[in-house]
Amino acid sequence: MEPEEDEGGDFCRRRIRITSKRCRLLDPDNLCVKYIIDALRYTKVIKDDTTKEIEVFIKQEKVKTRKEEKTVIEIE
Repeated sequence: MEPEEDEGGDFCRRRIRITSKRCRLLDPDNLCVKYIIDALRYTKVIKDDTTKEIEVFIKQEKVKTRKEEKTVIEIE
C-alpha cells in the first residue's frame, strides 16, 4: 500500500483512524497507539511512521458490554 499522489503529483499522507471501543474509557495516555502504528510499519502496511508519511486520529467510544469491546483501525 504505497502513499498516493494528488492530482498535482504531490505526496499525500496516509490517514490512520484508531477507535477504541470500551466499557470503561481509558485515560488518553493509556491507549498505547504507538504499538499499533509500529505493527503497521513492521508489517509494511505503512511505509514509515513519520509525520510526513501519516496522520493519526484517535478516539474512544463507550460500549455497554465486554462483547462489544474492540479496537478499530482504518487506513485511507
